[in-house]
Amino acid sequence: MATLTISLDAHQERAIRDALKRLSLAAHDLTPAYQDIGEHLRRSTEGRFRDQRGPDEQKWKPVSAARKAVKKNPKTLTESGRLRDSITWLATAGAVEVGTNVLYGAIHQLGGLTAAHTIRPKRAKALAWPGGRHPVASVRHPGSTVPARPFLGASAPDREEILAILADHLARALEK
Repeated sequence: MATLTISLDAHQERAIRDALKRLSLAAHDLTPAYQDIGEHLRRSTEGRFRDQRGPDEQKWKPVSAARKAVKKNPKTLTESGRLRDSITWLATAGAVEVGTNVLYGAIHQLGGLTAAHTIRPKRAKALAWPGGRHPVASVRHPGSTVPARPFLGASAPDREEILAILADHLARALEK
């Protein structure tokens, strides 16, 4: 078996130890990298609303024809823009969280059945609609099935960018 011997002088050994120490510190506090990752994922998620696709690149199921007839915005999950605009992130030394504080975000992300509820008029004494027999004081809605339209998550290109951000973070630690 061949043997390889490497000799280092004191200056080279100190430089290597210092570099390893910087690398170790950078690996233990990834806050700067997680901030960059959080911002990347926020922008990527906003792009999903524009492209109408989930992180798996699958197109979202469009809204029903009945819902489309009363929507202000033709794009799915973008009636007011509130959900899209609520995407935020929080980075710490050990993790990054990307999400929304909009309550209805969960049912759109995961899908499910909305609760049955009573619909009452807000600015009138009664409800009326085309084809209805007469105005009514309230209507009992049985709830709606909402298909999953995932908007949060990391796509394959996102995962590549996350790895690049982490590599850059560690490379900067070695350059100091």
